[in-house]
Amino acid sequence: MTSKSKGKPRLIGRMLPIMHPDAAGIDIGAEEIFVAVPPDRDIDSVRRFGTFTRDLIALADWLQQCNGSDDLHRLDL
Repeated sequence: MTSKSKGKPRLIGRMLPIMHPDAAGIDIGAEEIFVAVPPDRDIDSVRRFGTFTRDLIALADWLQQCNGSDDLHRLDL
């Protein structure tokens, strides 16, 4: 028997290719929303927001800031 565990292979030190460099990832939960932008767009490239209107406005403002323009369509949401 070997000491290697069976299961899914692990990617150690390897990155997946970037398919859409202007894409933002959004994970929407019942009480919080996590948003990730490319690391070169903001020092904190992953942020957590609440689900109230003021939080959604802050999320939209942050995405516009990360986008560098008023056009949110540049980031593939």
